[in-house]
Amino acid sequence: MMDDHFSANIHLSNFSTDYDFFGGMGVAYRFSGLSGAYVFHSSDWMTGEVEGFRIRLEDGEFADVEETCRRFDYWRLVFGLGFQYLITKHLGAYVEVGFQFLAGDGGYYTNFDELYGRLDNDKLVFPVGLGIVADF
Repeated sequence: MMDDHFSANIHLSNFSTDYDFFGGMGVAYRFSGLSGAYVFHSSDWMTGEVEGFRIRLEDGEFADVEETCRRFDYWRLVFGLGFQYLITKHLGAYVEVGFQFLAGDGGYYTNFDELYGRLDNDKLVFPVGLGIVADF
């Protein structure tokens, strides 16, 4: 917490065995102090490897299995709105929703396909956050 209106954080965004690291930093501006509406931006680095396999058939018969491993290194940016309420001077709760887009593979995308470790524009993703606030 930097002051009653502006705050910054360092965070881990998700845990999966496919990710080597998925975390970053964020900033928020609270319009009316520690309780009330705010806007935020989160910037995360995602890196890891997705493992899979491809089965090759010849004339309808099994031919062989090819292992496919895909490394990924992407940057995820989220912009959004939230609401925070402090129950006591140092303890509260928040809810937020954002719009994400991702940079990688030479372009900008709206979705990360976790199954294949690829970026695409097949759907829009609006991450939702719920949590507890501890102000110190």
